Amino acid sequence: MSDLCLSPAVELARLVADGQLSAAELVQAHLDRIDRVNPRLNALVDVRADAALAEARAQDAAAARGVPRGPLGGVPVTVKSAIEVAGLRCETGSPARRGIVATQDAVVVSRLRAAGAIVLGTTNVAEMLMAYESDNPLHGRTISPWDPSRTPGGSSGGEAAAIAAGCSAGGIGSDGGGSIRVPAHFSGICGLKPTPGRIPATGHQPPCLGPFSVIGCVGPMARTVADVQQLFDVLTGWDDVDPYATPLAAGGSASLAGTTVAVFEDDGEHPVTAGTQAAVRAAAQALSDAGLEVTDYRPPALSRARALWDVFFAETGALLLGETLAGAERNRPSCAPIGRPIRHAPADRRAPRARLDRSRPGARRAPSPTWRPGASSSCAPSPPSRRSGTASGAGPSTGATWVTWTPWCTPSGSTSSATRPPWCRSAWRTGCLWAYRSWAGPTARPRCWRCRVIERAAGGREGRPLMIVN
Repeated sequence: MSDLCLSPAVELARLVADGQLSAAELVQAHLDRIDRVNPRLNALVDVRADAALAEARAQDAAAARGVPRGPLGGVPVTVKSAIEVAGLRCETGSPARRGIVATQDAVVVSRLRAAGAIVLGTTNVAEMLMAYESDNPLHGRTISPWDPSRTPGGSSGGEAAAIAAGCSAGGIGSDGGGSIRVPAHFSGICGLKPTPGRIPATGHQPPCLGPFSVIGCVGPMARTVADVQQLFDVLTGWDDVDPYATPLAAGGSASLAGTTVAVFEDDGEHPVTAGTQAAVRAAAQALSDAGLEVTDYRPPALSRARALWDVFFAETGALLLGETLAGAERNRPSCAPIGRPIRHAPADRRAPRARLDRSRPGARRAPSPTWRPGASSSCAPSPPSRRSGTASGAGPSTGATWVTWTPWCTPSGSTSSATRPPWCRSAWRTGCLWAYRSWAGPTARPRCWRCRVIERAAGGREGRPLMIVN
């Protein structure tokens, strides 16, 4: 059974589907391994052993009656303890959230269950998810399953350690600055930070809302790329509560032959180890062997991109966590950059990307519609209203010229529907950065429900020009 716990998730699902193994046997094997290794690893903070076994037995009984198991039928999984699992603590490693128990599953957890996966428990994190290790005042430190003197990384370090050690076949982490990718790298597993919006973050704590949703997202972790792909296929899709959710299905197995891939081995400022360099070269060769066109290319403005990430991560984290972290926690080094201006960050974020687009090999630019102050613009319908189930209005036709910047889509961050213009009352969930001068006067109208209207000049004062950023 020890080898079974290190088998790929897709293989375990096949064994259960073929009747060679029951879900109850598979879950019990993983629970036995948790009992054996977790006291030293400290990877899991909550284990729902009895409930998981009961669910596995119920699934076996249903399968015997002919009920399909689902693509992850019987596969044991774990979930980062910043993601809500009904009945388990969701403390994010912070004394400020001590004892908080989730009353319902996050959307991604519900999707795992619907696919037949069995949730074994939740895993340890860095305090308030703000470190590249997984140590916190509530549950202590998680160690690497490869070397007890080292860290599995963070903030999804407990998840990475549990998967690497065979305590689960895969699971869910979250990432705003490396919190899936760093632990996956440190622990020898696979992880994916998807484009924000591909996998719903509803039920993640702290919420991936406002400007933070530009970088924060939820993603799969597992021991093989095939397992990560299977998890991604299960987790992806529209969620009408997530402001950044996109109505796109998983991409499937479309051919990438002929696609150009740019590769660089270092950023020009920080040297990498020989092993890292060799790994990048091996990956490039594998892509070339698969029929992709690989070219050496270092993107410009990398240093500016790092600075912008720092602003988004620290500044917007302060907006979301300021009240929660009032007191000693707010003085942690990870929160030290709080206070720098973020008004320009959404616009500045586009500058390095634009420069990259202009300079990348083989770049082609097609004409696109432009928007200017005072001009009207065609506007796609907003997504369906969660309350009414109907599409909300496309907004006023006046077209704004001068507005005041606000970080939310309602005046002063208010969430009262009475203070929002009628055309915004159902569309406000889209997460756009709505701008306004006064609700009695002209209002800014984005081209579509995915646009964010932001002020270009400093100070957030009236009388300054706007730019619309898709």
